[in-house]
Amino acid sequence: MAYFAGGRQLTLCVRPQGFNGAISWLARPGVSIGVIGTGVGTTLRGTNTADPAVIGVLTGSLSLTSANGYVEATAASGFLLPPHARVEFNGSPGLTLAVARLHGRGGASWGDEARPISQSLVAQIIGYLQRAYFFRSYHHAVAETDHLGNVLWHCLHDPRAELPVTPSVMPGFDQRVTRMIELIASSTEREFDIGRVSAMAGVSTRNLYYLMKKHTGMSPYQFFVSRRLVRVRRALLDCQCDVPTVSWHALSEGFSHLGRFSALYRNHFGEYPRQTLEWRSDAQARAAAIQPADCSATPRMLCLTTG
Repeated sequence: MAYFAGGRQLTLCVRPQGFNGAISWLARPGVSIGVIGTGVGTTLRGTNTADPAVIGVLTGSLSLTSANGYVEATAASGFLLPPHARVEFNGSPGLTLAVARLHGRGGASWGDEARPISQSLVAQIIGYLQRAYFFRSYHHAVAETDHLGNVLWHCLHDPRAELPVTPSVMPGFDQRVTRMIELIASSTEREFDIGRVSAMAGVSTRNLYYLMKKHTGMSPYQFFVSRRLVRVRRALLDCQCDVPTVSWHALSEGFSHLGRFSALYRNHFGEYPRQTLEWRSDAQARAAAIQPADCSATPRMLCLTTG
């Protein structure tokens, strides 16, 4: 739970059917953006860091209780969590949250209680997450993340600030593009056959390239490669073995030249595969250090504490 990092304690209470969730995170000097998803109803208790956080509900619903107030949020709504606030979150099954934590942003008075934020501000986060599916490189991801952090800061610091127009890159109005994205993302082929994809999507090869570039900023082949890289990274992180074999997972996705694969991987994720494995090993060590918490106040719940 990177959001509550920094020496603060986090208690995770999970109802009897067990916890099922995932966390994705990108940290920058001025902002950290994360997505937290849970498969069951979940309670989180803890103290916020010295940084304010913007929390947007993507799916499900969430209630937040603090010493000074109570806030409810449903999909496409959100709230601001001030620094050092002690809070308890109660989330519905299928809850997905986007969390943007703003670092080193002095000169603002955040108050001492959580408060709702505008849906237009939450829309900025949703737009960012939609575009994240089509980030062309780590540097592209960094630039988009820094931009979102600046937008959130200025709009929270000055409520009169005008929000930038953030068009969606998931053009649901054009079924051809949606179909192309689904076909390429779900493809298990090692080689990219643009003729096959264009035929299944019902567009010419030329239109396939044009529409993908127009709506996503990526060529069909770039998107195909990015999906394969993401699958390799997930396999390295999710593998239940002691030490995943990079070459095996790379070859299984059609990357036959390991030197080229390593360069593509670093360009996309900002690190080499071996660095991903080092991070995985460190995360496993930290997870092993989790100790049971005192859950006398929450009967019939399994409680864990980290920090």
